[in-house]
Amino acid sequence: NGNVSCRQSFQFLQHKLAKITDSSEDGQAFTKPSPDDMESGWKLCGTDWSEYPKHGWRSCRATFPGKRGFTCGLWSLFHAVIAESDDANAGKDLGLLRSAISNFFDCNACRKHFDSLVVDPKDLESKSAVQLWWWRTHNNVNARVKAFEDKYNDGDPAFPKVQWPTTSQCPRCRRPSATSFLSLRRNATTAINEAAWNFDEVTSFLSRYYGSA
Repeated sequence: NGNVSCRQSFQFLQHKLAKITDSSEDGQAFTKPSPDDMESGWKLCGTDWSEYPKHGWRSCRATFPGKRGFTCGLWSLFHAVIAESDDANAGKDLGLLRSAISNFFDCNACRKHFDSLVVDPKDLESKSAVQLWWWRTHNNVNARVKAFEDKYNDGDPAFPKVQWPTTSQCPRCRRPSATSFLSLRRNATTAINEAAWNFDEVTSFLSRYYGSA
């Protein structure tokens, strides 16, 4: 299963990072791991790095270069790993993925924003709760990126940043006569009107869309 390999690859990465942290706690100076050094001994989802450029993007292909692609692929990976997780492991998987982003995502402002998004204990109670955390976070980032794209007029017109999923993708995910953009909750992880959404339908959609079943 591809998503099992992805989870295992992130577990291996966390183990390597933990060894670096343990060394610093033993009195050695902490040195932030070099992405090049880590890449030489680690493969994302068990796939050799040389294979990725051969295939390009499919569902994440943009209208023009510089949009979607890599970041869209990351979101797809996050959602897919959790869709294949379970109640016992979803919280651990969330921690693994967050650790990878915190240590290696090149965009400093993006990384700081991502690290600022709170994970409450209730967000780790079940697979569904973790799925909803990633969904809220994805929509929070969409809202943030949309503001920049509107300001600089550089968004991809074929793929505008919207609160997701759309009604065409999941008609039952939104409650009737409800709007869903800015949140009524004052929570950093929420960029949506919580009352507008049917959470059971959202998690069902995420499992169908990203899961292997």
